[in-house]
Amino acid sequence: MEIVKFVLAGVFFLVSASHAGAQDARIAPFLGTYVGEVVFATDQGLEKRELDVRIQAEGDGFSVQWSTVRQKIGGKVKKSTHFVAFGNPDRNGVFLPKGSIERFGEKIAIDPLQGRPQLWATVRGKTLVINATVQTDRGGLEKQIYERKLVPGGLELNFLRTRDGQPLKSLHVKMKTKNQKQNLQ
Repeated sequence: MEIVKFVLAGVFFLVSASHAGAQDARIAPFLGTYVGEVVFATDQGLEKRELDVRIQAEGDGFSVQWSTVRQKIGGKVKKSTHFVAFGNPDRNGVFLPKGSIERFGEKIAIDPLQGRPQLWATVRGKTLVINATVQTDRGGLEKQIYERKLVPGGLELNFLRTRDGQPLKSLHVKMKTKNQKQNLQ
């Protein structure tokens, strides 16, 4: 009986390892640096955003760093940068974060109970989806969905932000591959 348990455990380990490796291979086409810009209407007028996204291998998983430069009415410019590292996917193909870095470069724990967003990522065909959910001060939920779909020469980013199920913002941005050795699909 012990031999059967040992053999079954070995088979389970091999199946799990090959499944995780297959998941990691699904991230490979997304690796690279992408740039794009979008102009959209707000209540105050037009606003321009320049986007820079870097997806790279990170330890046993991958990381995403994205920067946004906002040019608001009156010439005011605001830049924000975010970074999160994801580990290997679970058996359902969900990548959970390993860590993040705050705007001053300090590592921070991702703790939804401390006001940090709960993050997770999945790959659906040619689309890398990253979800972020955070509880608002009033007990509601704010959700951001970043869908990055592979297209020839880059990505199409679809972004949706909702609060308590009501849409607040959506953007569609075509992003070009910065390094043409990658994503020539």
